Amino acid sequence: LALLPVLGCIATRAQDIPWALRPYDHHSCPTDSVCWDLRAGGCGNPDCHCECTRGIFAGWNTPVLFWAVVINTAQGWLVGKVTQQFSVIHRAIADSFSLLAIYFICDPLFNGTSLSNACLNLVAFIVPVSTATFSVATSEMQKVFAAEAQLRGAEVNVASIELSGSDCEESDMSIGSPSRQPTSERSRSQSMSPCSP
Repeated sequence: LALLPVLGCIATRAQDIPWALRPYDHHSCPTDSVCWDLRAGGCGNPDCHCECTRGIFAGWNTPVLFWAVVINTAQGWLVGKVTQQFSVIHRAIADSFSLLAIYFICDPLFNGTSLSNACLNLVAFIVPVSTATFSVATSEMQKVFAAEAQLRGAEVNVASIELSGSDCEESDMSIGSPSRQPTSERSRSQSMSPCSP
C-alpha cells in the first residue's frame, strides 16, 4: 500500500494511477478510445463517452480477480509454512514442480499449447533438476561434515586414552616397587592414583 502513491507518480497509463479517472476495463471501453489517454484529458475529454471510475479497486467487476487474490494469498501462506517447517530448498523444489505442472499439464489443456518443441521442454526441466541437484549436494555435504566431526571426536578420545595410559606408567615408575613400600603407604598411593581400578 505504501508503494501505491509512488507507482501512481511514475506511471503513464491511466489504469496504473489510483486517483486518476479512467474507464472500468477494455471490454466496456475500446483500447483506442480517448478515455485512456491522460495527455488528451482522459475521461474529462468531451469525446469520451465511456463510463469512468477511480480508486484502488476500480475495475474489479469480475469474480476472477477476487479468486486470484484468494489463491495468491493461500499460496503465500503455504510457502511460508513450507519454509518454516522444512527449508528454502524444499520451497524451491515445490515451486519448480508447480512450474512443470503448469507447462506440461495446464498449458496444453487450457490453451492447446503443443509440446513438440524439444528445446523448450528441456529448458522447462532446468529449474527443477538444478534445484534437486543442489538439494542432494547440500544433504551430502551435511553428511560429510557430520562424519568429519565424528572422526575428530574419535581421535580426541584415543589421544586422551593414550595420554592417561602414559601418565599411569610414569606414576607407577615414580612410586617404585610395591614390595619395598610399607603396606599403609602402598594402599594410600593406590587409592589416590587415577589409574587404579
